[in-house]
Amino acid sequence: MDSDLAVYLVSAPIVLVAPTDAGSLVWTFTATISAPNDFGYYYGALSAYDGTNEADIDSMNTGDFLWSPPCYLDVVSFALTGQTASVDASKTGLTYNIALAAHGSNACNTTSAVLTLQNAGADTFRMEMAAEDLSVALEPAGYTMTVAIESD
Repeated sequence: MDSDLAVYLVSAPIVLVAPTDAGSLVWTFTATISAPNDFGYYYGALSAYDGTNEADIDSMNTGDFLWSPPCYLDVVSFALTGQTASVDASKTGLTYNIALAAHGSNACNTTSAVLTLQNAGADTFRMEMAAEDLSVALEPAGYTMTVAIESD
């Protein structure tokens, strides 16, 4: 991946740990970097400076790594909002409102949802939401749908 596509983050102070062997030039360090939880390419960069005049002595970059943060949908509400019987009473129309919320910043780039209604533990209705319906369900008013079932 081209590093020009990578996201640059402002670095935080690092803590250097002196080598255990007095003659060694190998130092270790730890750092904590705070960054947005956004989908994108990130890389690490380290620069070493002379302490007296801050002349750049050496620098190194890691490769680019894709950060795809966890993403999940939360069911805000899934409520029966209406029920109507057909004229011949052979079918019942059940109207549901489904409101969802996405968590994971803008990382939810491949989100999908499946709605399932069950009767005594067995699936009686299953529908994978289309992308357009899912975007409506993520709005505050939610998505409304009606399912017709056989009346008993």
